[in-house]
This record gives sequence, structure tokens and C-alpha cells, in this order.
Amino acid sequence: MPDPKPEEAEASSEESGASEVEELIATLRSANDVDGLLALAKQYRSGQGVPRDMHACLLAYTAAAELGSPVAQHAVGLFHLNGSVVGRDDKTAAAQFRAAADQGHVASKVLVANFYELGIHYRADASKADVWYRNAARAAGVEDEPGTPEHAQAMADLGAVRYCLEIASLPGTNDDEKARLLKLAKTYGHRPEGEGRPSAASLDGLGPLSRVPGLSTPVEQDSATPGPVKADAKLAAEAKPIPEKKPARKPAASVLPKANVGLGATAFAYTLVFMAVGIVGGHLLDHFAREKVANGEAVPVVGTHAELILPIVVGALALLPNMLVYRRAAFFRAALVSAAAGIAGNVLWEMGQRFLENVIMQTTDFAAGGMLLGLLVFGIFGGAKPGSR
Repeated sequence: MPDPKPEEAEASSEESGASEVEELIATLRSANDVDGLLALAKQYRSGQGVPRDMHACLLAYTAAAELGSPVAQHAVGLFHLNGSVVGRDDKTAAAQFRAAADQGHVASKVLVANFYELGIHYRADASKADVWYRNAARAAGVEDEPGTPEHAQAMADLGAVRYCLEIASLPGTNDDEKARLLKLAKTYGHRPEGEGRPSAASLDGLGPLSRVPGLSTPVEQDSATPGPVKADAKLAAEAKPIPEKKPARKPAASVLPKANVGLGATAFAYTLVFMAVGIVGGHLLDHFAREKVANGEAVPVVGTHAELILPIVVGALALLPNMLVYRRAAFFRAALVSAAAGIAGNVLWEMGQRFLENVIMQTTDFAAGGMLLGLLVFGIFGGAKPGSR
């Protein structure tokens, strides 16, 4: 039998190498070895100790992302945002960044904010971008007061496109700083006019990775990161100027958080559904339970105390589900308003102002009304979770 041609031998060797990589990734994946997959991805990205292979790098990151690693989810998002190894896919990039952001990955929080700011995958929405920029600032430990130059600079350094472009447009910004900020804006998703896709976002900062047996220690420098990007005149022209700010005053001891009516209203719509189900369902079950008790029958859980049905159902179906769409602090503040309203309903009953059949029913419905009011107010002023959009 004749020997294979050199081209065939080379193709066979490449296929064999690819299958070995896939087999190694599958083995690490089945063992839930996230550290090993991250190390393998970085090894193939750097090309140190093995041939540089960005496709194998993506496969390893994808496997680690499927195991829930925010570092890997962020990296997979960058691949799809860049589109150099796979076709650019804003939907997949947005999903991966959001998954990593929900686990606290700061750079992914910034990218989610930038997607809303720039209208990438999501419809452009400055208010939702605000929410995510604040979220990223808290996660990154930015302590400067919003609206100050120091806060704008800190956010720009994180890659927040809005702030990068604003500072780059200021007359006092020197050329080197302007070039750096414009590079950051492009790296973090901004697409200057005439460019089909953004520059590859940096994979730096993925953190130390463990070693994989048989491979050399992965380097921390990302060899896939693009080189310096020159400042683009069109990008500078697109940047919105920052209006001149008056000297910052010392904030008052208590400052009301910035309102976000859109996010608060969306969360409140969920609340109305929860409340409607809980209150209507509670009253119906209460009526049914009273009939059973009147006929001498006991009711499951509450026995002959049918009046307890309403507060139990309202608490389980109308109040607790709101923790899914409101921050814990906002929920408990609203609970204090609810308690005060419930006490008011009880006091009115004792004073002869009896609007419902019994005191427990009146107290419960007043408390539910207080909860609605509290969640509406606290939700608008920063209490609604971004994910409730």
C-alpha cells in the first residue's frame, strides 16, 4: 500500500491533534475541573508550551462557562463580541456577559452597561445603562460621588464607554490620555462609524490559573490582546461634551438616590401581579375555609382558625415573591411601611372604623396596601433589581 501524501499526512495529524484537545477538554469537563479548563484555555491562548490555538482556547473556555465560571463566561463573551474565531454574535456575547455580571464579574457588568448605552443587542436605554454603571461602580469599590470628575475618571478607567467618550472630548484632555480612552471605548464595545466590528476586548485580568499536568505554566499576559489603537478623529467627534460643572458641594448627610422610573415601574408591575394573586386568592380561600368551619369541619394547617388563611396566603403569594425583583434592603424597608399600615388598620378597627369582616382581614389588607406603596417608592429610588427589566 502506498504511503500517504504529505498533505494527507499533515491533515491526519491535525485531526488527531484536534481530537486529543477535544478529548482532554471533555475529560476536564466531566470532572467539573474549572481550574483545569481555565488553565488549558490560557495555555492555548498564549501558545506557551503548546501550539497557539484560539479555537481550542474557545472550546476550553466554553466548557468552563457551561460549568458556571464567570471568568470563562466573560471570555466567551469577548470571543463572540470580537468575532475573530467565531462569527460576531452580539446575542451570545450579551448572554455570556450578563451571566458573568450576575455572579459579580466587574468587567462584565461594565460591558452590560455599555451594551445598553450603545444599543448593542439591547435597545439603547440610558436609564438601564445607569443602573449597570452604578452596579459596576459598587462592585469595583468606586467611592467618588457620582457627578464628580473623580467618579467620571474612575468609571472611564473601568471601560465605561459613556465616560471614556465624555472625558476624551474635553478640551483639557491631552493626546495620550485621549488615545488611551478612545482605545478603551473601542475595546469595550464602541463601534466607530465605518468599522464593522469592535476591537478585540482584552482578556487581561482573568486571574491566576492552576496548572494542567503535562503543560507548562500558563502566562498571565494575554497574547491575544490587540496592540495599541490610534485615536480615531471620527470617534472623538462622536463623543458628547460634558457640560461645565460648578464646584462640587459637600453632599448632605442624607441624599435621596437617583430615581429610575422605568425600572421601578417594571418591578412594580410584577408586584401588582403577585399582590393580585395573593389577595384575591387569600379572600377566596378564606371564604371557603369559613364555610367549612361553620359546618363543623377543620381546615388543613389552621384547623378551626379560618381567619388565619388570609394572612398566610398573602404572605406566601403576595409578599415573599417580591424578593425576586427587589433588593433586600428595599424589601425590608417596604416591610416596615407594611407593618405600620397594618397597625393603622388594627387601630382603626378598635376605633370603630371597620371596613372588612374582621380585624385580621382589615389588618392584612392594610398591610398589603402599605407594602405596595413602599415597594413603589423604594423601587423607583434604586430598590428594584436590574434583572427585573
